[in-house]
Amino acid sequence: MKKSTLMKQSFNLVVLLAIAFAIVNSAFSQDSGIIDKAGQEMKAGKYAEAVASYTQAIEKQQSYAPSFYGRGLAYSYLEKYSLAVDDFSKAVKLDPAYDKAFYAMGLAKARLGKNDDALKDLSSAISINSKITNYFYARANVNENLKSYNDALLDYSRAIQIDPNYGLAYYGRGVINWHLGNDSDALLDFQIYIQKNGNRDGYEAEAKRMMDEIKKKK
Repeated sequence: MKKSTLMKQSFNLVVLLAIAFAIVNSAFSQDSGIIDKAGQEMKAGKYAEAVASYTQAIEKQQSYAPSFYGRGLAYSYLEKYSLAVDDFSKAVKLDPAYDKAFYAMGLAKARLGKNDDALKDLSSAISINSKITNYFYARANVNENLKSYNDALLDYSRAIQIDPNYGLAYYGRGVINWHLGNDSDALLDFQIYIQKNGNRDGYEAEAKRMMDEIKKKK
């Protein structure tokens, strides 16, 4: 049974890809050519080359937070999460309001199994910018892993409030409602998830199985 959406969705590298595009599109520095090259390498999936390019940019200017952030993302794609955390840490030290870096650092720490630390980083991202759906969705997953189900329920609900079409948040909330014995709410969440996402995420069969399990209890 897939009781958590964590491993397949929130903390996989597909989520990080969207953040990578954000830095690619907004990057600028004293040597934008290197940053642009690194961004293109990220888009092309050439993550080792991107690491080298970001490293070159860092060597030229060590006080530019997006260079550390970008290299951290590249390390994340390469599944070198400890190195990624080091770079994200440097990015937020240089720019304490860098919500995307806190978010990415939380994802990397979660991949390392450091859920308590991940929770702190994701909370920092949310405290800086409370309008990003993925931040609440990711924190909900960490809370779910920590079995803090009521907190997870609040975060999934907040993600849905920000984006009512965020199908995975309905699935996640359905799982939490299932854990909490809120059967009617779980059924509704799974129904909405299937309506919105179908089997796009590979969870339709599991959602239907859990719905059948709930119905058998009645």
